[in-house]
Amino acid sequence: MADTFTNLLYHLVFSTKNRLPLITDDIRERLYEYVGGIIRGEGGCLLEIGGMPDHVHLLARFKSDASVAEMVRRIKAKPLEMAQRAASKVGSLPMAGWVWSVLGQ
Repeated sequence: MADTFTNLLYHLVFSTKNRLPLITDDIRERLYEYVGGIIRGEGGCLLEIGGMPDHVHLLARFKSDASVAEMVRRIKAKPLEMAQRAASKVGSLPMAGWVWSVLGQ
């Protein structure tokens, strides 16, 4: 049986609710580190992350057996929890929609 090599890269875009500019300098770096930790914790690799006050772009590689929908759900849910815990300091960070695309080699 031949070996299989999979290299799927996912470009995910998360936006804040109503595209409000809620990703401030105060939380941006912490948010990026947190998202990277979520992806690593799920066996993936965050290749790049960046964005603007109203959205975040991710370029990531997930385990080949990971469902994209499940990974998106996990990535989206946990930063909301982080933001809600920090709400007294920096306000909430409601994430609204997401878009994803696949880049393969």
